[in-house]
Amino acid sequence: MMQVRPDSPLRHPMRFGRRTMRLLLAYTLVWFILAGAEPSSWIIGIPAVLLAVAVSLFLSPGPGLSLSLAGLLLFIPFFIVQSVMSGVDVMRRTFSPVPRIRPGMVAYRTTLEGSGRILLANVISLQPGTLSADLREETILIHVLDTEMPVEENIRALERRIARIFPHRSVPEESA
Repeated sequence: MMQVRPDSPLRHPMRFGRRTMRLLLAYTLVWFILAGAEPSSWIIGIPAVLLAVAVSLFLSPGPGLSLSLAGLLLFIPFFIVQSVMSGVDVMRRTFSPVPRIRPGMVAYRTTLEGSGRILLANVISLQPGTLSADLREETILIHVLDTEMPVEENIRALERRIARIFPHRSVPEESA
């Protein structure tokens, strides 16, 4: 007779069903934002959403993410501003008669875990003059255009913002 692990979703079918529905709604919303309401986009969108839900459930069979809605809502405008500032910074450096670059690599050690760590590594690339080059356990290797920029201070502030989105698995509010 097959035994079900204590942490298996099969032990809690209602929780599994709610998590599946939340993922389905979230991925459908993401697809709608990216592709719009064009009916032909759903020919690819529906299978993509279903595959994303299945992969999410398979890769993380435990309890779903616990996000702070307030942290997420405060992060979105910051994310948009950083994206624009990063584009302006690259444009300014590109069109400058004398490029102001002193490229280098910076290793940043984070205390974020799981999804927070992955989000940090991805959003670092939207900070002006930075690009995540590698993520190994708690260390993120970052390529910077100018080693004289306050990279670590900026990333520490970014890390605190992301910690507010994932409050149960993150760094203290004012650490480091």
